[in-house]
Amino acid sequence: MQNINKIDYINLNVYDRLKSIDFSYNMNLKYVSLHLMSDYTYLQRLIVSHTTVEDFSVNFNNTIQTFLHIDIIDMSHSRLETLHFLKYLTFYVLDVSYNRLKIIDINQIYFRHGIYELTSMNLLNLSSNEMEFIKINWNNESPHTIDLSQNKLKSIELHGQSTYTLLLNENLNLSLTPITFNIDLPLLQYLDLNSIHIDSLENLIYLHNLSNIHTLLLNNNHLNKKYRTLNWHIFYPWHRTLTHLSLQNISLEKIDSGAYLNDYYHLLTINFYSNNHLICDCTLQPFINWLKTPPP
Repeated sequence: MQNINKIDYINLNVYDRLKSIDFSYNMNLKYVSLHLMSDYTYLQRLIVSHTTVEDFSVNFNNTIQTFLHIDIIDMSHSRLETLHFLKYLTFYVLDVSYNRLKIIDINQIYFRHGIYELTSMNLLNLSSNEMEFIKINWNNESPHTIDLSQNKLKSIELHGQSTYTLLLNENLNLSLTPITFNIDLPLLQYLDLNSIHIDSLENLIYLHNLSNIHTLLLNNNHLNKKYRTLNWHIFYPWHRTLTHLSLQNISLEKIDSGAYLNDYYHLLTINFYSNNHLICDCTLQPFINWLKTPPP
């Protein structure tokens, strides 16, 4: 059902044999509701992209189920303003990029343990919205990758047990403070903080609870003039896990003389590119020694 411009809302009865739904490019479509008519629904694909949809819901009144799984959900390039359906929807991929999401506050998402689909929630794409505030608390499994890039975030609070990658790049108003940055993702390995608002690397102390970080990207953050000396010790809580660190174009001018890299057993790359005022003196010697030392 594509390109039917006279449709503004859809209430669809969903039976067990229905595998795919595509409502994309219905430019006047504002509301979609699925009414489950079977306890054994298995939707593989739901496409509601390039519409004017503002809200989406699922009606469970004719079933004993309390949640719905859909493998691939694409609601991108629409006008969604809420994500309340996350409380009863599981997925492998959910794309809600390019919508009008601004404030997301979901205090608790709880699914019973043992639901197979939860182990394969690969991607939640929330990029390119207008988001200023987000709070989501997954009581157990959370999406493996969460993309919040290219928003207007000022405050973030995320809790979940199985997120490995978090993309926060290009949120120019997001800073690392205890009030604005609360991330409780114990398995997080890849964190992209490129082009946010970090004016001092000392604020990385507010990330030290993320003890499993492998890749940390801090490019294109403009350090305050007072904080342009790199204190290498700020990275020590990750010395057993860190493999890739990128500090490109952050206005670094100097490296503290106490840098010591011998304990960073897995560190493979450090990127200082485009720090044009970085003083090349003996403080770089530990990094030169690190380059000369083969991995164990």
